[in-house]
Amino acid sequence: MAPLPPKVSFPARRNDPRSRGIALTFILQERKITQSQFALDSGIQRQILNRYMTGAYDLANMSQELVERLLTALGMSDIEARTYFGIPEEAWVRWKTFRPPPLGHGAGELGSASERVVGLKGGVQGVLTVAADVADLVGAVVDTQVTTGMVLTRWQGGLWALRAAPGEQVPGEVLGGLLRLAIAR
Repeated sequence: MAPLPPKVSFPARRNDPRSRGIALTFILQERKITQSQFALDSGIQRQILNRYMTGAYDLANMSQELVERLLTALGMSDIEARTYFGIPEEAWVRWKTFRPPPLGHGAGELGSASERVVGLKGGVQGVLTVAADVADLVGAVVDTQVTTGMVLTRWQGGLWALRAAPGEQVPGEVLGGLLRLAIAR
């Protein structure tokens, strides 16, 4: 997707959900991208995207995982997007993505190509717990090629940290071996 043109003259005018939704609608219209196409590009469900665009949901309250998808599809940096959408300072922690600088703030040092960061929206249960109210502040660094030891799984609509012995089947989709938690800076 093409990066944001240097002079877009329609950032959010007020600090409210509707203005932020209008700003998102404007940028897509300027780029001649339909809502359906942007939903495909970003991986955000069209119905959810529509709620953000109409102001029914506030972009400022978007989870860090969805912020990452939105900004990656828009080709905007974290700082540029916070300014453009008028994101209040108290929400900036969710508007710091794990994308490499200069677009994002990074995830610390990822050690290999098989490592990735998983957003922890809703918290983590199991052997290791992360409370839902702090889950947007951190991401889990997992190695997608590791399926034993402490693993992170997506199961029963949430994330679980479980111990997996070699050859043992753990419930849910194994996202990878849990290496560490990374705080969004």
